[in-house]
Order: sequence, then C-alpha cells, then structure tokens
Amino acid sequence: MNFHLLKFLKTAAFMSAISLSLIACGGDDPPSKPGTDSSSSVAPTFSSVVETKISPIKINNFAVSQVSSNRFLVTGNVVIDYTDTTVANVDSVTITGIQFNVGLVQANGLGDVGATVQMTNPVTFPTERVVNFGEAGAAIDVTSFANCGDFIVEVIVFSRSPDNTEYISKETASFSKPAATYCPEPVSSSSVVEEPLIEMDSYDVVLTTTKTSGNVAIDFETGTLYSATNLAANKGLIDAVLVFENGVGILKSARLAGLDNYDVLAGGNDTKFAEETKASSGEAVPAPVYTNAFSYTTPTMSAVEELGFGLYYVVHTTSYNAVTKDGFYAFMVGREERASSSTSFTFTIYKKK
Repeated sequence: MNFHLLKFLKTAAFMSAISLSLIACGGDDPPSKPGTDSSSSVAPTFSSVVETKISPIKINNFAVSQVSSNRFLVTGNVVIDYTDTTVANVDSVTITGIQFNVGLVQANGLGDVGATVQMTNPVTFPTERVVNFGEAGAAIDVTSFANCGDFIVEVIVFSRSPDNTEYISKETASFSKPAATYCPEPVSSSSVVEEPLIEMDSYDVVLTTTKTSGNVAIDFETGTLYSATNLAANKGLIDAVLVFENGVGILKSARLAGLDNYDVLAGGNDTKFAEETKASSGEAVPAPVYTNAFSYTTPTMSAVEELGFGLYYVVHTTSYNAVTKDGFYAFMVGREERASSSTSFTFTIYKKK
C-alpha cells in the first residue's frame, strides 16, 4: 500500500464510502447511496466510517490487479489476530462484515461513479475463518462505470467481541482506468503519424505450471525459459510466469506471481499485457511481420486469464520503448496439454529483429 496515499486519505475529511459490495456487518442495512448527477464533471463524495484505535483484525496483502481488459481482481485476506492482548476476549471475536468502497480520485475527494466490487462466492457472516478475497472471487468490472482516472479501493472490516464491542479495520489499494484506453478523444486523420516499419521474428516455447519439472517462466527478449528452482537466481530477467489457479493456467507478470505464487519473485518485473484486436485468431501472422501488424490498447493487464487457443496478446516489458519497440512483444496461444492439477501451453512469440 502507498503510505503517503493512505496518510492523505486518513487525514482528509472526504474519505468516501462509495460502493457497498459485500454483506454489511451486524445485520444493519448499508447506508443508501445518493444518486449521482451524470451531467456534472465532478462526482459527489462521501465520508467513510472511522477505524477504531484498536482492532484484532489483520488485513494482509490487499491489492488490485488487472487480469483482462475489463476485469480487475481484488486480492488479500482478513484474519483475526488471536495474539492481540489489547482486545478483551479476543478468542471469541468474530468478523461480522466486510465492506468495499470504490472511489474516483478527484480534487474534492473520492467520487461516487458507480464503481463496485462484486463477489462470485460471497462470505457468510459472522465468521471466525480467514476471509480470502481471491477465493471469494472479488473483482471490479470497469465497463460497469463510464469514468476514467485513478481509483481507490477501500476495504472495511467489522468485528465484534462477546460483550458487543465493535472494532473497525481499514486498508486501501489503488488502480487506474486510463483515459487513453477507455475514454479516448476522437483523433483527426491529420494528427495520425505513420510508424516506421520494424520487422519481427518469431519463436515457439512451451511453459508449464508444474513446479517439479519443465519451465514455468520466460524472458521474452532472449526466449530463455526457467524452471521453478531457477526463479530466484534469475529474478531480474524473468518477465512472465505460468501458474495454475482455480483449475486453469494463467500467465502472470513476474511481479504479480511474486505476490501470489512465488515469494522469490517478490518485486519482480512489472510486465503488462493487452488483448490483441487485429491479428486473426488461430492463424499465424503472414511473413514478413512488422510491429504495426498488431493493433491494441495500452497494455495494463498484470495477468492473462483467458489462454484460449489462437488468441493473441501483446506485451510491454519494463524495457519498453515506444520509438524503437524494444520491450515490445506479441504472442499467440497454442496447444494446451492439460493434467488434473497442472497444464502446459505452447506459445508463438513475436519480437523485433
């Protein structure tokens, strides 16, 4: 979490409670959301509840990451800290509710633009169990609201002891919905500059999710593959990692994989992906291949969840240069070989010569 951003949010009076998307605590009805004025350029703001000075709740690894052009996952977990001696009867504390607030960062506070966190597997309260947002399917669909910009997601956790003392804990994370991608201005034909032709080569690789054999990670520039046992020694070179989650293969940036799957990659390369819209699905791009053969929005995804045969994606690594096309790649998803608890994919990778 960004410390300075959190400090700003806590000291400002307009910390907003924008959107209730999980069951409210203690059986109380959530506050109703005032309507928004769609004709106004500034969205209305709200005040958030204040967290209590002490709380037995820990919110761990709260984050928001993009996994498709329209879908952002909300991850992290909530646990009761039974070692907290400042809370009476901590052994009997229960989590009574969790609330997500999503707000657009604007000059007068966080604005209500209708953004929500949806859960595919809602949690039943009260509970003493660990609440894992990933397992609950917490996600944001950015097509559900029109505004673009920087957003704050706040999670508020309510808990209660047997003597009915209520505790409130809060944490925040951020994500962006770039205007250039989702709210583009019309471009006149006179302002379009033709890009120079930069030719590309291609190569095939096979990645697996199996940690005990095969290769799980790739350096797009060299095509070098890495097994799970070689990740730590090559952290600075690895761009992407194939992992197995919820029964499917997912290609993640090294940084995201370091948060969710491989601790040795923590703080790794922040590779970004985007869905390719010009290349014909399932067909190799006819030679000669140039970088302008691919038409796409600015890559903002940290993971690719839909690895369907023939789908194309583009990649920007941390070395991306818009002029020289260094750090620019594209790939087509090839054949999948699936097992009960793992999978492997063949990828055709395109890179500049």
